[in-house]
Amino acid sequence: MFYYVIFVLFLSLQTIFCSIEKRISSDDVPISELLVSQYHNYEKMKQILENFQKSYPHISKVYSIGKSVENRDLLVFQISDHIDRIEPGEPMFKYVGNIHGDETIGREILISLIYHLLSNYGKDEKITNLINSTNIYIMPSANPDGFEKVKEGSCDFSNGRHNAHNIDLNRNFPDQFDPRVNSKNMFHNREPETVALMNWILNNKFVLSANLHGGALVASYPFDDSKLHKMSGLYSTSPDDKVFRHLALVYSKNHKTMHKGQACGDNFRNGITNGAEWYDVPGGMQDFNYIHSNCFEITLELSCCKYPLAKNLKTEWENNREALINYMAQVHMGVKGFVSDISDAEYLNSDQIYGTPLKNAIITVQGIQYNVTTSNYGDYWRLLTPGTYNLTAYANGYIPETKQVEVNENGVVVLNFTLKKESLGDIKLTQVDLENLVNKINLLTSPSERSSLLGDAIEPEKFIHHNHEELLGFMKKINKKFPLITKFYKFGKSVNGQSLYAMIISDNPSVHEQGEPEFKYVANIHGDEVLGRELLINLIEYLCENYGQNDLITSLIDATRIHIVPTVNPDGYARARKHHSDGRLNENKVDLNRNFPSPFKKKEKMEPETKAIIEWSKYIPFVLSANLHSGAMVVNYPYDDNPSADNVNSPSPDDPVFVMISKSYSMAHSKMFSNIRCRSGDSFPGGITNGAAWYVARGSMQDWHYFETNDFEVTIELSCEKWIDEAKLEKYWNDNKYALISYLGQVHKGVRGLVLDDFSQKPISNAVVQIAGISHNLTTYDHGDFWRLLTPGNYSLIISHPNYEKKRIEFKVGKSAATFLKIFLKQNIGKFEKLTQVVQRNNKTLLISGIVLLVISFTLLTLGFYHRRRQSNFDKRRRFRLGNANFGIPGLSQYEQLVSSEDEEEILTTSFSSKKSSFKTGSSENSKKFLFTDDENEEDEDKLFIQK
Repeated sequence: MFYYVIFVLFLSLQTIFCSIEKRISSDDVPISELLVSQYHNYEKMKQILENFQKSYPHISKVYSIGKSVENRDLLVFQISDHIDRIEPGEPMFKYVGNIHGDETIGREILISLIYHLLSNYGKDEKITNLINSTNIYIMPSANPDGFEKVKEGSCDFSNGRHNAHNIDLNRNFPDQFDPRVNSKNMFHNREPETVALMNWILNNKFVLSANLHGGALVASYPFDDSKLHKMSGLYSTSPDDKVFRHLALVYSKNHKTMHKGQACGDNFRNGITNGAEWYDVPGGMQDFNYIHSNCFEITLELSCCKYPLAKNLKTEWENNREALINYMAQVHMGVKGFVSDISDAEYLNSDQIYGTPLKNAIITVQGIQYNVTTSNYGDYWRLLTPGTYNLTAYANGYIPETKQVEVNENGVVVLNFTLKKESLGDIKLTQVDLENLVNKINLLTSPSERSSLLGDAIEPEKFIHHNHEELLGFMKKINKKFPLITKFYKFGKSVNGQSLYAMIISDNPSVHEQGEPEFKYVANIHGDEVLGRELLINLIEYLCENYGQNDLITSLIDATRIHIVPTVNPDGYARARKHHSDGRLNENKVDLNRNFPSPFKKKEKMEPETKAIIEWSKYIPFVLSANLHSGAMVVNYPYDDNPSADNVNSPSPDDPVFVMISKSYSMAHSKMFSNIRCRSGDSFPGGITNGAAWYVARGSMQDWHYFETNDFEVTIELSCEKWIDEAKLEKYWNDNKYALISYLGQVHKGVRGLVLDDFSQKPISNAVVQIAGISHNLTTYDHGDFWRLLTPGNYSLIISHPNYEKKRIEFKVGKSAATFLKIFLKQNIGKFEKLTQVVQRNNKTLLISGIVLLVISFTLLTLGFYHRRRQSNFDKRRRFRLGNANFGIPGLSQYEQLVSSEDEEEILTTSFSSKKSSFKTGSSENSKKFLFTDDENEEDEDKLFIQK
């Protein structure tokens, strides 16, 4: 019995010692290895991230950018040396993993990366410098619902790839080649995860990013698709192809095996590929980043098996660790700097920035059709490979500045811009110059006078029909030949995805200059009416070639921002080239010139071409325009319609103005004024007609412009025949060239002016401009400037704004240039505001007030200090406690704390409330270049139309 007791006691002690030994050996395993020893479901991942924040509160923060379909948080982990604020000049970087729920390697290595960065801060010089100089955001899982459905070891496609609505999130973003997408509907019918990611991307000035996938081993870069949507084999080049190739190579070459290029049965040279050349991915996240924001993003495919066994995680982490770090460092390549107001650029403000920062200023690079914008602090970052570049900074209300910079391999180059505000004094032409210009314009209606004004002008070289590709080539050629006076941009797409292009011609084409009117010609809205298309191509060449050569043309370009759109119905034109009788309608068989909203018809579906014109016209403060047609020879002016749809004269409130500007075209035309009759029944005295008096056109473009914008538009019918033989094109050009210039010059008639705050002298936008006796009001633009076409006479102008006192001014309009008025409005203010203004105007009062406040503050501070001395002293080290989890001593017990936090709800709530102010969900103010770009996307404003 005694020996039996001894034997049992021996076995018990052996078991205890084995258990202790096992625990001790487990405690010796570093957390970095434990993290890659198993996969972490949503709950464990969330608890780990929360405890990371508890342990490193001075450099980290966890928060959610939204919810998944099944109400899981889309968690982001932020790492920065000043986690409580945004540092001016510090770029933002992000990693996103697991957007396909069954592609899991990215999810786990990003959790490991977070710990690697946190635990090596202050220890590893490279990581410390990276955190000190970068605002880092890491999202381990963009599809937490999908991950929960898939099983470990599933190497191929599974039901966890998609979200809980069975939608592929990496095909759910707005696609650049989808003509149905515009700035108003881009969020429609998107998944909640997609909407959260879109808002996050649009509301923050991310510079560089990567999204992590599985199923191959390659770094894929934009573009991910093309307008042809060829399944594979088509290289879809982005404007920054060199930069993207460099970024992809950085990751590939720092990955232990990716650079070999041969894995998973694929063969990728150097381990990189253009996305579309590999396979077409419409609606992908990487292209959305590049097109709609400042962010350069690539896609990293990290493993052949989508969900490999957990035993492979350590190897995958080791394969990717250096690549992840070195790719992040690329956020510091190229050029960076600040854009500020030159008036106070010598003074350091409270944000430690010299001068007043210019938010959403635009940075362009000559020769690269892609722009970035500045953040709230006026700072920008432009990724570029080594070379010499010309960068230009633009901001609304400021004169652009261009600088040359040499980018090398030794790090980012600092290039700051200080911009000077525009004023009417900056415009090249004085009031006298404008009067001389308009006097010359008036002479164009006289056959005996006009040849002396334009007789020496350089004529277009060719008179041919241009298909869409040839039109594009022509506009690019002109832009390249005359880069100082032209801007070539895209403002929408047709049903078939053809881009709608415009050319700006002006002495400063990139921005709206205060006091300078905007004009536009649009043609080919009916695809089979081709003459206007070719005349506008001729006009572009004519204006550019004669700038600096002919006084009239030079003055007109210096004084006007001219937009020319040769076609808004490229799909119809393509059909008309094959069958001349076809092509009037767009690809959906809709008459675009009956598709605009009208007060006289029910709401109907608008075509993409119509939507593009509407958005464009509402964005730019056009003063005067014309759309060119064929089928008659007459200038047709509003209204085109009336409530009863009767074929009767339907004058607008500005009928005298429309008659005046219509005659400016017909009288300068070689024949139109003579009442040309193309069909029996036609009769157009003076070559003009009221639209509805001729025939009713309900939903026309010209009426919509007059109803909904500041723009006065007419319709010009150029020829009896719709399809014109090439042999006749030169003759038609000679018939119309003086008329095209004469009508354009009418934009400088009537009254123009500035509306300013009487106290601050700042411009007032959206003030209502009313002419007594004319029931059609206009509004001031962002710069406080306005233009109002009027016939000669005496007028009374009334300016009103909800925040200002109404003002009435009497003035006279002559036959020459528009009368200029500078108008100051006084604010509607109460007693408090009046007191504030008195203080601001009286320096002595301000000084006394400051001294009184200083004395009160000192007294309160003294009382507070005395009171605090009487309180018990708190432990000073409390500020530096790391919480329950102490990662200084690695071991299994700490790992268990990571995944079993009791403070989960408190931490996550705290994280939400302490988010940086830059995360403004739901705002699209900073959305980049959505539609109005050159073959690339908003937001922010004139940026939409700037391309080098």
